[in-house]
Amino acid sequence: MPVIIHCGDTYKKNALVKYAHPLNIDELAVKFSKVSFIIAHLGNPWILDAAEVVYKNKNVYTDLSGLFIGSKGSKYTEAKVLEALDYIDNYDKILYGSDWPLVNIKKYINIIK
Repeated sequence: MPVIIHCGDTYKKNALVKYAHPLNIDELAVKFSKVSFIIAHLGNPWILDAAEVVYKNKNVYTDLSGLFIGSKGSKYTEAKVLEALDYIDNYDKILYGSDWPLVNIKKYINIIK
């Protein structure tokens, strides 16, 4: 059974982001090599760190949910996502996710395309 772990920014101001950093998944992936892990939200804003963890570990995947919500859907985010996808270089390790109802589905699908 895969384990999905929320990584990246959080809306909760009292949450500690150090626990949401995708580099934390690397240790889990190495220690539990038979478990599949999914890094939620491509680790945004640590997108390239998440890409490295996905690339390095055969049992780690990521999803593209929650990357383009409201004003956070910037050209900067798009550029980082494209760079991460290029770095991972394996679309079989990328899952579609939207984070509905926080996003406009039609708009989100167009961005992901």
